[in-house]
Amino acid sequence: MEIKTTATVLNIRRQPNGKIVGRVPKDTVIEAIEIDNGWVKFEYKGKIAYLSSQFTQNIDAKTSVQKGIVKPNLLNMRKKPGGKIIDRLRGNTVINIISDENGWIKTDSNGKIGYVSAQFIKKLEAGEGAFFYQSNKLKALDLKPEKQLSNEGSREAKVMAKTWNKYGNLLYAIAQKLEIEVASAIAVLAVESGGKGFGSDEKMIIRFENHLFYTYWGKANIGTYNKHFQYNKSKQWQGHKFRSEENSEWENFHGNQIKEWEAFEFAKSIDEKAAMFSISMGAPQVMGFNYKKLGYSDVTAMYNNFCSDIRFHIFGLFDFFNSRMIEALKNKDFTTFARYYNGAGQAERYGKVIENYYESFLGIK
Repeated sequence: MEIKTTATVLNIRRQPNGKIVGRVPKDTVIEAIEIDNGWVKFEYKGKIAYLSSQFTQNIDAKTSVQKGIVKPNLLNMRKKPGGKIIDRLRGNTVINIISDENGWIKTDSNGKIGYVSAQFIKKLEAGEGAFFYQSNKLKALDLKPEKQLSNEGSREAKVMAKTWNKYGNLLYAIAQKLEIEVASAIAVLAVESGGKGFGSDEKMIIRFENHLFYTYWGKANIGTYNKHFQYNKSKQWQGHKFRSEENSEWENFHGNQIKEWEAFEFAKSIDEKAAMFSISMGAPQVMGFNYKKLGYSDVTAMYNNFCSDIRFHIFGLFDFFNSRMIEALKNKDFTTFARYYNGAGQAERYGKVIENYYESFLGIK
């Protein structure tokens, strides 16, 4: 987008409020890379520079530069097309697309201007972010597809039909964006969540993990923690008990959402963020401490979204996938997918279950 300076003389800085590296006179036209928090980012003498947006005006119909997402785990950024490597961009990094010519995208990173191969960048549409939950188009879609499937056949076929009938329209759109078969998307959601994100009381389904609350809060507050929480030190995922009063009887609470929420709410009253880090949330049962992997700036934003709408549960599952998981799904290599998602110890079992669900959908669609 083009902007024009309005001050008589305007300082150019290496960083916002940083060292002055140049000056431009009034009415200078600049091709802006990005405007954010009162600063215009642009290219100056082959490097990134900034000037105050307070003294500029937009003279272009465009209001933002197109964005893209890095698809591979690591991508070389070069000084010129095919030239020397000057940086490496991590997978799922959102980049500015300054220009796109002859198979090379000009972009910026760490104060440098460089080029990356266009074949490894997924361009984003306006109103679309790097993560599914940020897409205005996806959030506006109806969940249910027009075509409903018969709920008959094997147990797997019934679960797949039920999942499609409830969320098929959204899952189809997500599958297209990931370039995987919709049957794979449905199978993963059905196996990893059963398609259920809220209980009969309309509260999000959670699991509060005592051992994680110990890590995030209890370790520094052992006396108080031991009055209210227990877990098996050898097998940390077992022996979880809770009591709200020091003299009350210890109670098991897993498997009972009312009691699960009581334990969580009590922990939340002690330390809200530590408690949110320590729960698995909604249909995909993604842990709160994974909020950054799902594209959230903090765990509270993730928690609030998950509490509000099942859409965010579905977005959360697929936003959690990395490029290796997506590549495995493209190849219908469900064991490899499960190895990355569920861990190597249960890869064969989970992979086979996902494959069975996938094949059952092919027989009913």
